[in-house]
Order: sequence, then structure tokens, then C-alpha cells
Amino acid sequence: MPLGEPGAYWLLLEPDVHLRHSCYDFAKTAQRIRVSNYPEAEDFAVRNVLQPPSEKQILESFRKAEFK
Repeated sequence: MPLGEPGAYWLLLEPDVHLRHSCYDFAKTAQRIRVSNYPEAEDFAVRNVLQPPSEKQILESFRKAEFK
């Protein structure tokens, strides 16, 4: 799940490491998740693919978790 621009973040391992970003069809991806057997598929598709949390929201959740 990205922080910043939505898409797939991955790396290419060669003699060096190359960080990559790829765009993809979010609506199509959400639909594929919805028809899967993944638990809570609809919620995941909406909250992580179609309307992912902002960087600020993610960092706030990490901040709260570090004191537990």
C-alpha cells in the first residue's frame, strides 16, 4: 500500500537495486478483489485500492501504535 502516488511499488534486482513504480487500472483491480475469496474483500478494495488513506493518516496510525 503506497504512501504518495497510488500504484504498484516494486524493485528490480540486478547488480544494482532499481526502485520502480507502475500505474494500473484501480477499478479493475478493485473488482477482481471483490470477486475473490479474500476476507472483507469489499472493504479492502475501497479502503486500500479506490480510496487509500493519505500519507498523514498512515503516519498518524503508526504514531498511535508505537506507544502500545
